[in-house]
Amino acid sequence: MAQIPVISSPAHVGHAPAMEIIAGVPIPSIDMIERVDVIERALVRESGYRFERGREHGDEALLAVHSPAMVEFLRTAWERYGHLRPEGTDVIVADTFVHERLRAGLEPLEECREGPATIGEFTFDTIAALGPDTFAAARASVDVALTGVDELLAGERLALALCRPPGHHATRDLFGGGTYLNNVAIAAEELRRSGHERVAILDTDYHSGNGTQSIFYDRGDVFFASIHASPARAYPFHVGWEGERGAGAGRGATLNVHLPPDTGGAGYLELLAPVLSRIAAFEPDVLVVSLGFDTYVDDPFDGGLKIGDYAEIGRAIGELGLPTLAVLEGGYNLEGLGAGLAAWMEGARSMRATSVEERS
Repeated sequence: MAQIPVISSPAHVGHAPAMEIIAGVPIPSIDMIERVDVIERALVRESGYRFERGREHGDEALLAVHSPAMVEFLRTAWERYGHLRPEGTDVIVADTFVHERLRAGLEPLEECREGPATIGEFTFDTIAALGPDTFAAARASVDVALTGVDELLAGERLALALCRPPGHHATRDLFGGGTYLNNVAIAAEELRRSGHERVAILDTDYHSGNGTQSIFYDRGDVFFASIHASPARAYPFHVGWEGERGAGAGRGATLNVHLPPDTGGAGYLELLAPVLSRIAAFEPDVLVVSLGFDTYVDDPFDGGLKIGDYAEIGRAIGELGLPTLAVLEGGYNLEGLGAGLAAWMEGARSMRATSVEERS
């Protein structure tokens, strides 16, 4: 059997912020550069994988999802604003944001603003710090996801894109939550543009994939499902409620399921089963998974999954029998991340082998 492609980019090491700001307090950044390394080491110990680098793609797929203004801001932010960073730091962080109620009743900002966009115009929190090479890393992360798309279009049934920084919190024209460009949304849109009539996205990160949901919320050709901690207790707080089901042509094409604290493997599979049924009923041509491991019992949050649970989750998702692109999102306990992802892939690829045999 052909080896499963695992795609990454060395450019991710350029994004290495020393800190992020949570509730006004600087803390060490949890998105460590070692995250990709531990995954690759875990998979190298297994057989059946081939490792490749993300190939450069033009901006067409990127701009099909994100506003040119936000992309240009990210591209030039350090050059414009790097001199404003606090002394002794290597990042710039917004402290003032364009809240919709701040300008209630006034002209649109772009009609009266003088000069370029401010730091806080394209972000919604203080978590997504910008360093000198953040955009290069985020842009390379997009290329990693698009190389995964290439693999599926070439006939692969399963591919893994080790995207760092992750992307699922980024909307069309806002970045935040440690994400800058929405890798999964860009990949899903490129799959649509490449001929797949219906695409499903499953987000298994501990946090709501608010950006992905926002991008496809009014579309009926992309089904978005997410299992995550309730916004009542977890980031991003204002988005990801179960009552958010899509709008217009996308009504019913969004599904949010809340994950109770300390949910273990059996409980998670009970939540996952009806989600997978909804995805199957949508009859997609292909599946993109926002693959997060911050549900691990020893991650900084209140997840309750253990390593073996991820194999069962991967197997259940694999039973859909769909060509699948798995895209890395969160997961910050290095031991749990490497072993957990290896277990997930083992489960998912066992079903891939079954589907290949059935088609032979």
